Amino acid sequence: MRWTTTMDNVLLGTLVEATRDGKKCGMNKWQDSVLKSMRPALSEIAKEEVQQSHIDNRLRQMKLEYRNFLELKGRSGVAYIPSKQELEASNDYWREIMKNEV
Repeated sequence: MRWTTTMDNVLLGTLVEATRDGKKCGMNKWQDSVLKSMRPALSEIAKEEVQQSHIDNRLRQMKLEYRNFLELKGRSGVAYIPSKQELEASNDYWREIMKNEV
């Protein structure tokens, strides 16, 4: 299954709304009914059945991407530009990061 921006928006919007409604249990858990309730909308967008495992995997991937973003944002030589929602650094800095990551 390939996730789209629209699917991510439905996923995140549902989680935000559920959190406001007090349906979050602990740091990273929501009531089962919350995750089940978004499956029909996600399935319609994806034009295929979205399983609970798809949602769990996407949430895990989003958490990993967010941790990586925070780590990169915290490095010296990198600036976050909120108006652009971008990280900014010199070309030399990006080359060095990519060389070390590969």
